[in-house]
Amino acid sequence: GMMQFLPSTWAEFGIDGNGDGVADPLDPMDAIPSAARYEAYLAEVVGHLPGDLVSLVLAAYNAGPTAVCDAGGIPDYAETRAYVRRVLAYEARLTRAGVR
Repeated sequence: GMMQFLPSTWAEFGIDGNGDGVADPLDPMDAIPSAARYEAYLAEVVGHLPGDLVSLVLAAYNAGPTAVCDAGGIPDYAETRAYVRRVLAYEARLTRAGVR
């Protein structure tokens, strides 16, 4: 789906955001609030670690919260480090453009 949930993650965090009786990872009205719910969970799990919370949550979304906790921060995975940089750069461009 649009938020790229693993099936096991969707099973735990997917919600029926639009109230149609179906939690569908392909429906933005379900996927977006489900992602927010999952990211809030990730923030709880990695929030005790040193560093920028947003970066830690992004790393946990990409590599998994266990990997982030085991590493004591963003793990030394090239894919995860690149993902965090890419998302933060995208957010900065949108902010500069006045999109929020």
